Amino acid sequence: MEIYKLKISFVDSRPTYAVTSDDGTTDQFLDFSNKPGAKIYLLMPDALDATVCYVGETTQSMQDRFRDGIRGEEKKRYKWIAEDKTYRLFVWNFEGIGGGSPLKSIEAELVFCVRVAQRAWPKNQTGINFHHLVDEHGRQHSPFIAMNLLSQTYADLENRANVLGRAEMADAYKNEAEVAIGLLKKLVFPA
Repeated sequence: MEIYKLKISFVDSRPTYAVTSDDGTTDQFLDFSNKPGAKIYLLMPDALDATVCYVGETTQSMQDRFRDGIRGEEKKRYKWIAEDKTYRLFVWNFEGIGGGSPLKSIEAELVFCVRVAQRAWPKNQTGINFHHLVDEHGRQHSPFIAMNLLSQTYADLENRANVLGRAEMADAYKNEAEVAIGLLKKLVFPA
């Protein structure tokens, strides 16, 4: 997983963006985010009390994906591009599974996991298409992969809250993650 800060600014009514690695050491996408290949990404405002606003998938480099989604034609832009704002961007590498239905399956399950955790769909999610990712024994893997991605997101939020000296918020994130994952497991493994 790679984490970035994504700053959206408007210049002459046209959106532009700047990206910074989470540790602040570089102002560009790193490693797998900067290359073509299957990825899932999750976006939320850069605030401790923020909620996920978008989950996406791409086989493009993140730079190419955002050039089209942020700087492209107005009708093709992301719906979350509306004002100057800084976001937290999580990017996961799924190069081994390729694009298409397997990647879309994980994206859809992660959107659903976010829905369960937040008790609401991501605010700017404009569509969700479920596909099956099944192995040779008929087992579905995408719900488990999505739960893992959600757990990683919560771990980051909990860590950030602790670093900022907000122990009560860190505990709240830990509890929220446990409840959400517990509910999701009940849905995946009905009694």
